[in-house]
Amino acid sequence: MADERTEEATPKKLRDARRRGDVWRSRELGVAIGLLAGAAVLGATGSAILEALVASFTLALDAAAGRLDAGPGAILEAALATAAGALAPLLIVVIVSGTLAALAQIGPLFAPDVVAWKLERLDPIAGARKLLSTRSAIELVKIALLLAIVTSVVLATLREGWRGVASLVARDAHAALSAGGSLVEALLLRTGAAVLAVALLDVVYQRWRWLRDHRMSQREIEREHRESDGDPHLQHERERVRRELAMASDLDAVASATVVIVGAGVAVALAFDRTREDAVPEVVARGRGELVARLVQVAHASEIPVRTEPALARALVTISRGEPIPARHYEAVAQLLHAVWSAPLPPPASRRTSAP
Repeated sequence: MADERTEEATPKKLRDARRRGDVWRSRELGVAIGLLAGAAVLGATGSAILEALVASFTLALDAAAGRLDAGPGAILEAALATAAGALAPLLIVVIVSGTLAALAQIGPLFAPDVVAWKLERLDPIAGARKLLSTRSAIELVKIALLLAIVTSVVLATLREGWRGVASLVARDAHAALSAGGSLVEALLLRTGAAVLAVALLDVVYQRWRWLRDHRMSQREIEREHRESDGDPHLQHERERVRRELAMASDLDAVASATVVIVGAGVAVALAFDRTREDAVPEVVARGRGELVARLVQVAHASEIPVRTEPALARALVTISRGEPIPARHYEAVAQLLHAVWSAPLPPPASRRTSAP
């Protein structure tokens, strides 16, 4: 039916949806990229981060043991500054990578409608309907699946490194932090890979669902075309008028032709000025289908010779009006013109009534 949304959304509708902030996006992809970026940073700068954290802990321990003259506040501030400086690159990379993952999906977007206050957002019935929708159920299943996968990966990673974690209490601070850093890196890497697998599936699903939600009915498409291009009936009428004007122009040009060449469903009128040495035959009119009979009729009325050459007519009908014929057709056209000029002229009455 005309009201069933079975047609793909038009580019205009998708642009309008994006302008309103209605875009598809997988949040899990940003999380996965952030975790993997964090693992990469730890692998590349882990030793520098480790040294800074060891210095921070050493400073705190020295302060606790009374080996420093500075006040507790200053010592705590210095320790925190050292730790923050060590972890800042990691946090920045995680945040930036997550942001870039979002931009890669939807591109730069400014949509004031997303944050604009709207009264309908306070409708409890609409809110309840949204919570109980199929979309919410699918999101809940996705979150449960993601939580189960991440929990399994974390437990498996901790189980593998359990002996190393248990022995940290008997080791010095540097060794303990080194082992802890390796464990955190493994957790980030494996968790990121697991989340990425789910995110890639979610990307496909989110885009499919977004396109499905924006499907249009045939009536909506017709209304959009009317709004952007005008009434289709008026377009057809304008096209009909253009065709008639073009046909009239072709018919008028036949009077200036030297010969009209016809074939199976095509006709071409050529003009050639043999008083000029550099003259080349050019197409002054052409037609297909119903226009062929009109062109031949005008040619007879104007006493223009009409010749039947199907192959030559099909080759020349593709040439635009006002264009000279290609050199590869010179010989065939020259022979045709020679035959036309050599043929005896029939009486005027027969010229008007004879068929080609």
